[in-house]
Amino acid sequence: MDILDGKTFYQEWFQFVPTEPLNDNYAMMDIEDKNFMYNSGSYFILIAIIVAFNIGQEILNKIATLMPKFKWCRRMGMLVYAENWKKDISDEVSKLFLESYFDIAMCALLALLAFTEKNEHGEYEFFSFFGSGSDISCSLLSILHMFLIIYYPIKSYRLLINSFASFKIKKDATAFKKEYKTLLEENRHITTA
Repeated sequence: MDILDGKTFYQEWFQFVPTEPLNDNYAMMDIEDKNFMYNSGSYFILIAIIVAFNIGQEILNKIATLMPKFKWCRRMGMLVYAENWKKDISDEVSKLFLESYFDIAMCALLALLAFTEKNEHGEYEFFSFFGSGSDISCSLLSILHMFLIIYYPIKSYRLLINSFASFKIKKDATAFKKEYKTLLEENRHITTA
């Protein structure tokens, strides 16, 4: 769902190579082309808002530290303080990516299909997507997100494995089963019902 009408914004500010919809079903669902940015909706606008908000908070905090004599500045500083604003940006953008994962994956795969199409001369269309600044930025974002689609599940898997290793479940499986036997039995009953 495009909550901020990103496609209209992108159409006003950027000029991209036109592409055809994958098929009539996609066109009916308002996915009228294979352009990554058009199909991503408000995703990049939300990223810009996240970055601007966190940078704005950091600027306000710096202003507050320059004028600690004023009570309103101290309150403002306490309100907007972040321990690590760069990490906050990274975490918030990661959350947005994970919440939009399936939509972004579909958009990136549609862009990949557009890259691999052939024109009427039998040549691949890949290099036509690098003809202008708008197309270059869209194509690079598409390629970046294709890698992120693969990277994030692997990263999540490794985080889960490391979390389980820190709880020593592998080494102490019998104690885990003994301690959580009732929970395991309840779950088995729920899943088999």
